[in-house]
Amino acid sequence: MEVVIIEKQKMEELLTQLRLMNANINEKKIDTQLIDNADLLQLMKISKRTAANWRAKKRIAYSIIGNKVYYKLKDVEETINKRYVKAFMSKASIE
Repeated sequence: MEVVIIEKQKMEELLTQLRLMNANINEKKIDTQLIDNADLLQLMKISKRTAANWRAKKRIAYSIIGNKVYYKLKDVEETINKRYVKAFMSKASIE
């Protein structure tokens, strides 16, 4: 077994770089995670027709491979976030 000695500062730099690389890898996994049409229907509690309408109206990004429709989970989240309506209360409605 070979023993290598490095300075503490250099070791911390290497650990920081490894953490950044790990975070990038995990982010890319999320970006490429796919769900099929059945998963989308169940996740969003919608019908097949609604999903087809969303695709036709380009409300959600998708891919077709063979006879199956796939969605990137990231795209589904972005679609939800784009159409998010924030609720608020004015002081007058509280009184």
